[in-house]
Parts: sequence; structure tokens; C-alpha cells
Amino acid sequence: MKIVSILAVHDGDADVLDAHVAFHLNAGVDLTIATDYTAQGAASELLAPYARDGFVLVADHGDAPEREWRTATARLAATEHGADWIVSADADEFWWPRGEGLKDVLAAMPPRYGVVRGLVRVFPPRPGDESFYERMTVRPSLLRPDDVPEPLRFALRPLYRADPRLVVDPEDGTEGGRRVPLRAWYPIEVLRFPFRSLEQAEQRCALGLEPRSTVEADAAGAYREGRLGEWYEEQAGGGAHLVDDERLRTALRASPAPGTPLVLRTPDIVDDASYAVECAAVGEVDLARLDQHLRELEERIGELEARFWPRVTRTLSRLVRR
Repeated sequence: MKIVSILAVHDGDADVLDAHVAFHLNAGVDLTIATDYTAQGAASELLAPYARDGFVLVADHGDAPEREWRTATARLAATEHGADWIVSADADEFWWPRGEGLKDVLAAMPPRYGVVRGLVRVFPPRPGDESFYERMTVRPSLLRPDDVPEPLRFALRPLYRADPRLVVDPEDGTEGGRRVPLRAWYPIEVLRFPFRSLEQAEQRCALGLEPRSTVEADAAGAYREGRLGEWYEEQAGGGAHLVDDERLRTALRASPAPGTPLVLRTPDIVDDASYAVECAAVGEVDLARLDQHLRELEERIGELEARFWPRVTRTLSRLVRR
């Protein structure tokens, strides 16, 4: 099995890029194809050590929008690099397999499934001078009965079975609705660290990138209103329903050589039971969206019926008069 990661590098990613690439190489990624969307072309220099060793290929996006570049690169990975699975990642994300590695998890996927989705874990800011993974070790739990659930398009991230016709869509995760996604169970967790310092948060918000969570949407709004610093301090102050999660810190402290498999602890029955409850909470969001779609469909049918029957009545009346 060969796993290829496609990665867009933006301004503000310098502090996390090395950790991202090293972690995924050790978690089972064979090759990262990166493109440089930074203003000064910093990605090539930052990734040069990995490129020399054949772990990273820095590609030219040719002024293509990021979504189009991701689709084109995913197809290239399938046709030119022999990929079996495609990870479409961002630099601040760490795709954590709930098993011994990404290949261990993906090897268990039946052939009918073309999309496997990861459950997103967003870590809030924590001020300090240490590396982000040393400071940011708490995150919200999904088991928050008094909170509004995260929209499904924010809560999950798709990982794709390689295909020359693949369309990379971060919100849909399917190819025109024809690729079958694994539902109700998410064998990968996407640990995301979007705001690692106030300066980096300002850089990210200035780019105007599409928010990937309600936290990022709130930050973008605060930035537009000129109160990002105040918002950042509020987030860094903590909050309710936070749980300790030191997995990334432990993994990066071990820092094995690139390509050396990480020693990941396989979840035990207690972990799996708790995780299943969280997955069910995300599933409720899926059901809510389905219910909304059904309601909209019923309304449209009602509108069509309201237009249809008067026309039928008028037509019958004309026929009777004849």
C-alpha cells in the first residue's frame, strides 16, 4: 500500500511544517506532494531536507486555485506515483490513526468504500514560548449536551481511495455522489492546531482562507471587526468541556528518524467505547442534515402540488364546457 499526502503551504505555516511532514512520514505516508502558496516562496526552502531524501515533492500550482490544484495533484498521485490512498491535508493538521498506523487502518477498508473520513479535533490557543505541541494539549470534547454540534462539513475530513477521476472536495468528500464513504465510524482523528500564536492567527486571517471550523469562522469575524487580539485572549483563557490530549506531544517528543514508524498505542475497549459515543454525536449531525433536506423536499413538493392541481382543475373545466 502506498499513501500520498497532498499539502498546500500558506503564510504562517513555517512553525508547524516540519512537524507535520515528519509526523506523517512516521505514521505511514510514503510521499508528500506540496505546493507553495506563500508570498515569499518559503515552502521549498523549508522542505528541502525532505525533498533531498525523496520524501517530499514540491510542485508548481501554476496559479490554479487551491481546490483545483488538489484535484489535479490527487489524480497525478494516482496515475504517476502509484498511490492507493490520498490524504488531502493542511499543514496544521495531524492525521492520527486509531490503530498502529495509517496503513494498518486503511488495509481493513473493504474495496467498496472510496472515502474514509477523519473526526476533526480542534485545539484552542495556548500562549507561551514553547513549541505549539508542548502548549496546546487540551481540546473540547464532542460530548457537550448544552452546545450546538459542529456542522458535519466542519466535523469530518475525507481521505480518498486513489482514482484518476477523483474530485477533491473538502465539503463533499465524494466524486459526484458516486464514491461510497464509510459512515458512522471514523478510524482516523484529525488533530488540528489552527492558531498557535497571535501573530500567526493574524497571518492566517489576513489570507481570507475558507474557515474549516466554527472557531476559525469566529476568528475571521473578529479579525474583520478589528478585535482579533481580544478574541485570542478569550480563547486562550480556557473554557468548559475541555479534555487533556497529549498524544501529539508524546509522539513528537520521541522524534524518530523520518520514515521510522511511530509506536502508537492501539485504543483499548474503554477508549473505543468513549469514541463510539462521540462518533454517534457526529452521526446525529448527519441525521439533522438529512431531516433538513427531507423538510425542504416536502416543501418543494407542496409548492409543486399547489401549482399542479389548479392547472388540472382549469383544464378539466375547459374540457367539460366543450
